[in-house]
Amino acid sequence: MNTVLLKLRSLLDQPDIEELAAYQHKMPQSIGVEVSYDRQTGYYTAQVTQLDKKRTQSLLITESKNEKELVSMVNDLVLTYLDFPERIKRNMPQLLPTDIDFADGRATRRRQVFAK
Repeated sequence: MNTVLLKLRSLLDQPDIEELAAYQHKMPQSIGVEVSYDRQTGYYTAQVTQLDKKRTQSLLITESKNEKELVSMVNDLVLTYLDFPERIKRNMPQLLPTDIDFADGRATRRRQVFAK
């Protein structure tokens, strides 16, 4: 029952176009990310080091079991850091790594740049 109420609430709580546009202007054009993989735990770790080519002053770290989920986790981390409300986050485009080999889905470098 609780899940149904949450879904109904999310449907009714849609932001208007002006609100989305205002938040979209707050989104960085690019983010610098350093990615590492721990063979013992099987987890990828990402640290956001730059927002729009400016070094971050905060420690922004997230982790994931796979690379695809890591992209979502990095995006959520950045939007949370920038104080985007959950109802806005759901409507924002994701920043994607610029140098992924889409044939195998793997990043070619440890340092990534995510861009719009």
